[in-house]
Amino acid sequence: MTRPRTWDTLPSIEVWPKLTFFGLDKNQAHCFTLPKSCTDIMIEHFNLSSDNLQRRIVFVIGGVDFDAQIRMVVMNRSKTRIRKPEELPKRILVQFQWVSFPNTQDQFRTRLANEYNLIKDGKNGSGDSVIFHHARMNRFFVEFNKKESRHFEIRS
Repeated sequence: MTRPRTWDTLPSIEVWPKLTFFGLDKNQAHCFTLPKSCTDIMIEHFNLSSDNLQRRIVFVIGGVDFDAQIRMVVMNRSKTRIRKPEELPKRILVQFQWVSFPNTQDQFRTRLANEYNLIKDGKNGSGDSVIFHHARMNRFFVEFNKKESRHFEIRS
């Protein structure tokens, strides 16, 4: 019999869906930007670079695998409208995106139907959130958290 194993995981991320999450923005993005505090650790873990800007990840929703991508965005701000490009520093962001995966899009719309309909109708969401928990390698368990739920509390 083998001994139990342990490993480090990446930080969990909680988001409150808005237009881009559901692809309701002008670019139909189906994505969200990770907090700055996660940028470096995600780039390192997934070996993101200028040669490898995105990698496949898996969202486990209700025990079923759904495809997505983690993507490094290099904003060089060379096409500015008001300021000169040299006035704005280069910025690197990391995003989760599922624009190329209709099954993942459908799953989020179904699981978050109330939020989706509110946002689609131009209203504010009800405050429900989605929590992405890193399991290991490229897998993230997805938890849907109702605002009125008192199952746990996250303290900053």
